[in-house]
Amino acid sequence: MKRTLGWLLLAWMLGGMALQHPAPADDLALARAAQAHLEWRRALAWYADAAALEPADAAPWLGMAQIRFGQGKLDLAAQAIIAAGQRAPRDAAIWQLAGRIAQARGSTAEAAVDWRHALSLAPTFLAVADDLARLDLAAGQPATALQDLALATGTSPALQADRAIAALHVGTFPQAQ
Repeated sequence: MKRTLGWLLLAWMLGGMALQHPAPADDLALARAAQAHLEWRRALAWYADAAALEPADAAPWLGMAQIRFGQGKLDLAAQAIIAAGQRAPRDAAIWQLAGRIAQARGSTAEAAVDWRHALSLAPTFLAVADDLARLDLAAGQPATALQDLALATGTSPALQADRAIAALHVGTFPQAQ
């Protein structure tokens, strides 16, 4: 009798599992949790599952790019961010990461183009404005930094510092305040 009940319970559980369809949102949630706990392999597997279940969604590809970038696997990160950009070309976060990947690969010109595009999509994305200004300042182009900072809507302590540094180099510091 116990054995029969055990088999019935197992059949009921398996039948219930067969009725459930995996959802991309579940995979994304599991992937993000694994990523937060630095469990890269699990996160990548969940992101890959989410991408397979919802091919048009950019989020799994962005997550894979973030992990690969964090691991220093820049070629894989670039492939993933390109896939994300194809799925969501108007997502400023994708363009920000694309710029960071380009910069890490040594292509500062490409990074600047990506970050300017991100700012055109989201002028309030102040982290991108900061990335761009620091890139301009490192290249010895404070006037360009001021022009790029003018693309940003809003301010933050980091942007105020960037504006002040650029203005000092250009000679317009009192006007930058």
